[in-house]
Amino acid sequence: MKSSLILPEKSPADLVQAFTRFLISNHSTSLRSILLSDDLTLHYPILIDFAELLEFDPPLAYLLFSHPTNLLPLFDQAACISQGRILDGSEDLVGRVNPKEFVHVRINITGSPLQCPETFPNIGGLRVKHRGMLLTVKGTVTRSGAVKMIEGERVYECRKCRHRYCLFSIYVFGLPMCPQATVHPTFAVPVKFVGV
Repeated sequence: MKSSLILPEKSPADLVQAFTRFLISNHSTSLRSILLSDDLTLHYPILIDFAELLEFDPPLAYLLFSHPTNLLPLFDQAACISQGRILDGSEDLVGRVNPKEFVHVRINITGSPLQCPETFPNIGGLRVKHRGMLLTVKGTVTRSGAVKMIEGERVYECRKCRHRYCLFSIYVFGLPMCPQATVHPTFAVPVKFVGV
């Protein structure tokens, strides 16, 4: 991710630091309860209110609202860093708990000043223009057909040089070529499927 894409004067590291400060000051109890959980393989959510973030750091909240795809991974990274800081500051937790790797930030935009009809579309009103925005969708989910797994990306390994790389499944038709095979551009290097 390029920091100039988001805000020229703030680097991704600055954004992670700002959100780490927010999490430690407003959600330390959630972080402690995640640290005290036993299972390291579970995915743990941290639920934050957008209005709370807007009060703490308005420019950061605006960036989150306008670029959620770029900022949510940084906020997940900040949640992991915050666990370490909570652990370092708590003598009673040291040695008893481990920081969790799968901690994700979830944003509730209800009640914020940016709450508007554009962020609350009906299920039938979801369109392409809503892609990449923070939305709240309310309704009952019913399944009318069989469950179908949609594959996002695959990891391939070159059979010749053992280089591993990811490709999105929608772009793969037949066997893909290894990106390292620049010496012989016409020579198709066969690859094998490694996993999802």
